[in-house]
Parts: sequence; structure tokens; C-alpha cells
Amino acid sequence: MAALFFDVDDTLYDQLQPFEQAYIQHFPDQNLNIEELFKYSRKLSDQVFDLSESGAMSADAMKIYRIQKALQAFGKEITSDEALAFQESYENFQKTIKLSDQMAAILDFCRKSGHELGLITNGPSKHQEAKINQLGLTKWVRPENIWISAQVKIAKPQREIFDLAKKNVRQLTTDYYYIGDHFVNDIIGASRAGWQAIWLNKRHKTAEDGQASGFEYYQVSSEAELYQLLKQLLSEC
Repeated sequence: MAALFFDVDDTLYDQLQPFEQAYIQHFPDQNLNIEELFKYSRKLSDQVFDLSESGAMSADAMKIYRIQKALQAFGKEITSDEALAFQESYENFQKTIKLSDQMAAILDFCRKSGHELGLITNGPSKHQEAKINQLGLTKWVRPENIWISAQVKIAKPQREIFDLAKKNVRQLTTDYYYIGDHFVNDIIGASRAGWQAIWLNKRHKTAEDGQASGFEYYQVSSEAELYQLLKQLLSEC
């Protein structure tokens, strides 16, 4: 038997969908590539995540920064009030997120096959808990196997959060898998901690030069490919 832990945002649900809904609501006349805007805003969010997590940058300041700077890169200026209004809508639309049928089938397969499931996610406690509850993930994951960076004061890609997750695993196993969409936080982080990493790369990102050097990992570009890979890997556990 194996232990499989998942990232939450843009792994277990499509994070672009609530972003796109909020964008259309606030900027309906703007003709630009919303997915590219979303990807750039996430890159900006990553740049200031540590500042936000430590309290050096307020949550509101981080939210304003990432959408203002992203839109500036696409030639649009917005005020801080407009940025916060966008963020409020984005968070409201996140209250309607759901698992795809394919992802639910993956979780069902893993659980029914006797494997232990868990979550490791970066972000504020209440915000991540709300998404976990909305997605109904405790149907498959024991609360003791849910790790949120703000709660433990350790964030991916630090090895320590992966080590903590191992301690609560009930299965006697040496097979630890981590599935995520972020190359540095999820794939490099898990690999450095001795886990087998699976990159769910639905947005066809590329690892920056030198990032992938020395790391072995699996890569899939869709939930269907992930399902087939897990069937293959877990048949050997």
C-alpha cells in the first residue's frame, strides 16, 4: 500500500475558473488572454508569498499587488479598490468550486484500493479550510492528514512540511507520492523530501533552466493521464 498526498489549488480543482468568472464580472469589455493573465498573477503571488505568510506584507496588500501588477503587464491600470473588489468576487466564486468527475474517480480509486490519502497545501488556514470543505475532501482524507502551511508555520517547498505529513500516515509503507501543479513547491519540494513526485501540468508550464536538474519525477498533462499513471504505479505497491 502507498500514501498519496495532493496539493489543493489548481490540482484538485481548476483555479482558473473562479478567476475567469471574477474577471468577466469586473472587466467584461477587456479582450485579453485570461489564462495567461491568471498564470502571471500566480507567478506574482509566488514572489510575495513568503512576505505574506510571515506577516511582513498584509493579505490585502498581497491581493492588490498580484492583480494590479498582472494587469499592468497586459496594459491595464486598476485602483487598489478595484483590485480588492476583484479579489472579493474571486473568493466568492471559489465558494462554488467542485471536483471534476475524473478527480473524484481518482480519489475513489485510491481510497478503495486501500491507499492512504492526504493534503499538503500552502495558504491561510481559513481560506484553505473553506476550499477543502467546499470540495468535500474529508470524504477521502482523514483530518490528521491535512497539512496547511499557515497552521504549521512551514510552507512548501520546505522539506519539513513533507516530513510532518509522513508522521501521521497509518500505512506501513515506503511508497510516498505527492501530486501537484507547482514545479518548485510541489515537485522539487517533494523530491527533496524523498517522495515520488507527480507533476500535474495541465497548463503546459516549463521548468526554468536548471530547476529540473538532478530530480526524477513523473509528468502528466491531464486528470485522465494522472488516473492511468496512478493505476500503473499503485498496481506495483
